[in-house]
Amino acid sequence: MPEPVTMAAIHVAKSKTGQKLIKIGCLAIAAIVIVPVFMVLALMSALLGAEEATADCGGGGGSASGPVSADQTANARIIIGVARGRNFPRSAWVIALAASLTESTLQNLPYGDRDSVGLFQIRAMHGSFEERMDPVWASNWFFDHLMGVSGWEQMAPGDAAQAGENSGYPDRYAANVAQANQFAGANADAPAIASPGRAVYGGGKGSGGSGDCA
Repeated sequence: MPEPVTMAAIHVAKSKTGQKLIKIGCLAIAAIVIVPVFMVLALMSALLGAEEATADCGGGGGSASGPVSADQTANARIIIGVARGRNFPRSAWVIALAASLTESTLQNLPYGDRDSVGLFQIRAMHGSFEERMDPVWASNWFFDHLMGVSGWEQMAPGDAAQAGENSGYPDRYAANVAQANQFAGANADAPAIASPGRAVYGGGKGSGGSGDCA
């Protein structure tokens, strides 16, 4: 004959209240097991998403935050020097610097997406490898393209950089405008670099002024 305690347990289990308690217990156990699993899966998804976003940047560009190298400073000064030699305002410096920070992190890379190389990751159809790896030539190439963009002076710097580059990833440039402004401010004393045969902004001559912040 079953013990009284056992009979009571069977009675509770058969009752509606007992069935509800069993369901609640099962749900509680499931929550304890499943919730941590979902948290782990969500974390893995976020990490994979971050890796894919970085891979999608192409070339050697992307985020340019972190310590500034001597090469980055030298390249920034060349870009600014070319801009000053062609009388471009400071806003154009920032646009070009943002473009280069995005494309190559302001490094003169001998590789990139497909056949792109250099500060602005210029494709082979636009010049020889030697030309595209020349920071002065590459800077002039960018400013030539910028001058061909109607109304670039009224555009947001990131949009103007995209218009000059015509990239397949148009939303990347705005993220580097703040650092481009920092480079422009820190290297505003870069000497003008003459670019014979190149159009001068505004049709004037001179080394260019400090202009307004972009």
